[in-house]
Amino acid sequence: MPKTKNYPEPKFGNLTTLLEWNRLYPPSEMERQRNDRIFRIQQNRNPFVDHPEFADLIWANDTPSGPEFGNFAVTPEFPQPDDAITISISIKNPADLSDVSIFWGNSFDSETHKVKMEKSGDNYSANLSLSGYVAGDMIQFKVQTTNQTNEKTHFRANYLIPQKVLANQLTAISDVQGTGSTSPFVNQKITIAGRITANFDNSYYIQTGNGKRSGINVYSTLFTGKTGDSLVVTGEPTEYNGLTEIASISNVYNFKSNKITEPIHLTASQINEDYEGMLVQINNVTFDKPGIVIPEQNMSYTATDKTGSVAVFINLYSRLVRKTFPSIATNLVGIVSQYQGVYQILPRDINDFKVYTSTKYPSQFAMEDMIVFPNPANDILNIQSDKAIFELKIINLSGQIILTQKQNQNQIQIQNLSPGVYILEATFENGKTARTKFCKF
Repeated sequence: MPKTKNYPEPKFGNLTTLLEWNRLYPPSEMERQRNDRIFRIQQNRNPFVDHPEFADLIWANDTPSGPEFGNFAVTPEFPQPDDAITISISIKNPADLSDVSIFWGNSFDSETHKVKMEKSGDNYSANLSLSGYVAGDMIQFKVQTTNQTNEKTHFRANYLIPQKVLANQLTAISDVQGTGSTSPFVNQKITIAGRITANFDNSYYIQTGNGKRSGINVYSTLFTGKTGDSLVVTGEPTEYNGLTEIASISNVYNFKSNKITEPIHLTASQINEDYEGMLVQINNVTFDKPGIVIPEQNMSYTATDKTGSVAVFINLYSRLVRKTFPSIATNLVGIVSQYQGVYQILPRDINDFKVYTSTKYPSQFAMEDMIVFPNPANDILNIQSDKAIFELKIINLSGQIILTQKQNQNQIQIQNLSPGVYILEATFENGKTARTKFCKF
């Protein structure tokens, strides 16, 4: 029978035992490999695996001593194999350092390569080459400081070399969505790029700009990121109950950058295939179940504005579970999704319910984007704008929509209107609106 090693059993409250356990049994190679795997998927790491000494500082309530590392950077930010790069890092509070060097290689704490770092104030830098590496390799860096008594302190970092994707190798999300209800690229391997607008449990949505059909769902992948991150994704478009998705993900690279995408302002009646997968905002809506606590189950609700209604779907894993639906008029933000021909808004969290405040009277809406003439008018009202108009509406002073027109955006017939003052509302292709008054005589 093989011998077994008797490990001391740590007891909560026994600080000495906990610290001794941490010193005797630091993270195993399996834990490091798992940390590397997580880094490949999410491009973040568990710092306690890389630096088990952090546990001593927490459990013993110690004050850190020695050099203070910060601002580690690789220049250029996303180098390719064989590129010459510069590594820089700031080191504060050094105690007579005799040497600062950087090591790198393919494994944790590798010392395959070494370069001495040059000092400039609190900053240290070194020039090195990524010769011998290929796309997909993860390079492990270790900065080592040595003081006059030969005490060494370390800082560790990683870099995952991305696959090189040329611009002409990317397929635009709008092309993937196509001009109809089904993607023309179904079951074909493609590569797309976009910025994360929403991250749910088993999928996320990415978007490029605010043009029509520029958002899409990326489904069932461990490769993820935070809202605002810029991704390159390789996978295959598929259709699920009317929703175009990217599935069978074979590669994702997260270029970070954390730039938030602003929602497109639409009305409930404008939600259609053109905005599937995109982040939108519908102003001044009321809900069919105001003030209820959202249960832990899949539920559909209804949001209504002055133009119509749209479904709001919240699943049992949502961050909105146990939150309370607004009981007053709200600006609703969310992703346009679809299930079996029904378009849905998917709010991400409670911050997507914003209290609506009416701060403008009709005459105060933006008018510089639109000119109407003649005014007063009798038969025809002409509209001039340097922006593409999606829809025109005529509204009376009681707030009722009298006429809606989507065909000709250069003029609108008003001969059938009763004499009086009306509001002309134009909704532009970018989702913004402009209003101006006119008089029918």
